[in-house]
Amino acid sequence: MITRALRIPVNCPVRFTREDGESGEGIAYDLSTGGCVIEHAGVLAISEPMLLSLQLLLEPGASPITIELAQARWGTRREFGARFQLLPPQDRRRLAQFIRSTQTAPLPVGSA
Repeated sequence: MITRALRIPVNCPVRFTREDGESGEGIAYDLSTGGCVIEHAGVLAISEPMLLSLQLLLEPGASPITIELAQARWGTRREFGARFQLLPPQDRRRLAQFIRSTQTAPLPVGSA
């Protein structure tokens, strides 16, 4: 059985840089310790399997989480999925702590 990392709904500013040095900004959502979805203005083409670096601003006033290496897993004109491959240990811990502190309890069956 494949276990997926817990995903939480967020709305975090993100700056991304493609492997060719071009950069852009967007909003990260559907965040987990293993990746996220990024919505952007569509100015820069992002496609699989492009390599990127990311800076996620999880909370106002806090320093950004740095993802030194991420890979685009899929992409459309305005959004793409990023899989995190390399994070400094302190940023990995901060990301995991943020996700744990932000997660919400699941709704009881039949309440939706």
